[in-house]
Amino acid sequence: MESEFVYIPTDKTVQSIQFLQTIADKTNNTLDDVKIALNVKQINLNSKEDILFLNENSAPLKITLFDPDSQTQYAKSLLFEPYRLYFVWEDGTPLYSTDVVNDIIWNINTKKKYFSKPTRMEFRIIVGRGCNFRCKYCDQMDGEYTWKELDTSDKNLEKLLYQLYSISKDKEQINFVFWGGEPMLYWDTIVSLTNKIQYIFKEKDIRLGIITNGSLFTEENTDFIIKNNITVTISHDGPGQGMRSRDPFKNPENMKLIYKLCDHLENNFCLNPVFSKENYSHKKVNEYFYDIFHKHIRLGELSPVQVVGDKIYDQRIPEDQLLVYAKETYQYLLDALSNGTNSGYQQTLEGVCKFIYNVFSDYFVAYDHGCPATNENIYTVDLNGDLFTCQSFTTKESDHCYGNIYNDTSTFKPVAPTTYKNRIECVNCPVLYFCRGGCPHYNGQYREYNCRAYFCKWLPFLSLAITILTNGLLVNSIEGNYLRKL
Repeated sequence: MESEFVYIPTDKTVQSIQFLQTIADKTNNTLDDVKIALNVKQINLNSKEDILFLNENSAPLKITLFDPDSQTQYAKSLLFEPYRLYFVWEDGTPLYSTDVVNDIIWNINTKKKYFSKPTRMEFRIIVGRGCNFRCKYCDQMDGEYTWKELDTSDKNLEKLLYQLYSISKDKEQINFVFWGGEPMLYWDTIVSLTNKIQYIFKEKDIRLGIITNGSLFTEENTDFIIKNNITVTISHDGPGQGMRSRDPFKNPENMKLIYKLCDHLENNFCLNPVFSKENYSHKKVNEYFYDIFHKHIRLGELSPVQVVGDKIYDQRIPEDQLLVYAKETYQYLLDALSNGTNSGYQQTLEGVCKFIYNVFSDYFVAYDHGCPATNENIYTVDLNGDLFTCQSFTTKESDHCYGNIYNDTSTFKPVAPTTYKNRIECVNCPVLYFCRGGCPHYNGQYREYNCRAYFCKWLPFLSLAITILTNGLLVNSIEGNYLRKL
């Protein structure tokens, strides 16, 4: 079957077959005549070789830098090919590593040698679908969902866990994360699952976690969480919490228990804010949580609202504020870096360090998609054994239910969402390394907005990496083909 896209070498662009057919119709030529005249090359955007070919034949991005010491634009600019993580100065001079970069490379090499990650598998278990909150931007808010009953009997839970064991028996580390709805509504089920997991997987390295809105803690469940070292991630938006139903941090009795969890769990206690029209400032989020906890708490990815419907669209970061959001984030990260501030960004800053490390790697590394739906070692499963592409889409009636855990694994319907490799603008996007194409399920009418929002989320982190790579120079502008217009 003929490729849908072709590469036109005269202007170094990729066009669709339909585009060429339009030219043929207007000029009274055949499609083959137009192809021959333009000397086109057939392109398969799923082929790594073709993607590399496109990257070699498209103009690299030009990054203009600013020298803060002299307050002038730097004399040289960087050229950057995102897909291959290739940097070179515009005059052809290689980008040499600095002392800071050498330290990053040494630290990562040391961790790889002495602390290599074990083979692992993660099970995201949907313990129930009910929720006591009605967050305005919830992925599930805009659809018609049937909260079917799940079998919570001991017999069914044991059956499920033994099946999960059979799938993961060759793995060293097994992660279990309890999801909802609001999973704390199903506390008895979580207790039962935890006790059974510790028995059935007793020879494995077990990691337990729970994602919660933080409103349902009691002395009993708090002590159980601490005793079993369950990682707690509280979804709280800081100064933007008004987008959620209520604020559990305003309840003094509840906060005593949250403080207790924070003190005992330490790095296994995390806050996960979402940025919306109510707040999209990293600085305000960090100051808000510091005022409450009197220390910097480990934070999640701090992502913008993903728009999947009209109601959620109204809660997004305004489009005319996306660039403001990106610039303010870059400035905050620079301040945190220069002040040596531990601002809770361990997870994200680790990604910046890995980016820098890979810039100096001497081999090509193809990116995996960032979505767990494409990861063969991550399963989202409910108590009935139904499998889902994502914990945000968990109704059996939806297209996201792709099988059942009790079926032969070879019969599982493969998860094949649209990835960055299918989009030429993604392959040449400067933040490809961090974004990996974004959520593959948000491909409807709002994909363009979601893409711009996540471009602005990751651009400051790319800019921070470039500042480190160039020993303190600041990113002033990025120019190139296929760039997002903001």
